[in-house]
Amino acid sequence: RVYRQRSANGLTLSTWWLKLLSYTCSDAYSFRNGYPLSTYIETLIITVEACGVLLLVAHFQRRLDAAFAGLALSYLAAATWALSAAPPEAIALGQSAATALNTCALLPQIAQNAARRSPGGFSPVTATRPA
Repeated sequence: RVYRQRSANGLTLSTWWLKLLSYTCSDAYSFRNGYPLSTYIETLIITVEACGVLLLVAHFQRRLDAAFAGLALSYLAAATWALSAAPPEAIALGQSAATALNTCALLPQIAQNAARRSPGGFSPVTATRPA
């Protein structure tokens, strides 16, 4: 919808950063524990979708700036560390935090909608769906 309308008005960028982080934590846990790809391919696809939505929201809100680049580099560094060198305890903590992150990801969007007294581009029906 964001791409089709060429607008991300009413959407919060932080919601999509938190969703991306949440899904990445789950992916890292599954990958590092050697689970078959078939057991987490859906989450991996949702991660890619969340990344795409994040980039679209940033693009249409004209927020592809130095701060966005800094966050993106930090995310890439953390993801690389999680996939290759993080201790098992850190991976387990990330997996435990994934659900809380995904739930909390909706809070900035809900707060913005309440402040604007409008649902903006946010749908309560699809809020709990991945991307």
